[in-house]
Amino acid sequence: MTDGLNIAIVGAGIGGLSAALALRARGMNVTVFEEAQSPRKAGAGISIPPNAAILLKRAGLCEAIEKITTRSHGLTLRTSRGEPVPGPSATPTAPSYQIHRVELLEMLLGAWAGTVRFGHRCVAVNDVGSGARLTFADGAVCDADVVIGADGIHSIVRREIGLTASPTSEGIVAYRGLVQTQKLSWAADLRGLNMWM
Repeated sequence: MTDGLNIAIVGAGIGGLSAALALRARGMNVTVFEEAQSPRKAGAGISIPPNAAILLKRAGLCEAIEKITTRSHGLTLRTSRGEPVPGPSATPTAPSYQIHRVELLEMLLGAWAGTVRFGHRCVAVNDVGSGARLTFADGAVCDADVVIGADGIHSIVRREIGLTASPTSEGIVAYRGLVQTQKLSWAADLRGLNMWM
């Protein structure tokens, strides 16, 4: 236990766990609350761009990431015919990574030696003068100096502090699929992340 602020984070996803690790490195007392009963095993591949990698490095996590993935060799945008799009292609000066979301969450949970209280669905956040009080669906309460809402697009924390958001679809759809490498002999020389527009 340190003499730092007592911080409650609602949400044990990538944002919540990353914030918890960064705050703990600064000497804060952090408890993470998660609605799910156990870590979620959902998701797909995600990118960790250089700016995010710098923050993870500050928290001492780049070595752990490099054990489960490899560094990206930059980004090349391509036309539907495969030709590189004119303009700068990203070749990061800081590392960037491609990683599966579940592997990243497992790595963050492994690095987090603190408390994650699963099965705690936050239903209210109230100002108590010297901080805030979280109330959970099972009747449990927690007082904290600071509350961080990392509870997603339908955030209870955001709603409880009076911020409203009405997410709307932009009509963008991503189709994901896997292709055996033997069928992509033409792509053997490609390096890094390539995006066909």
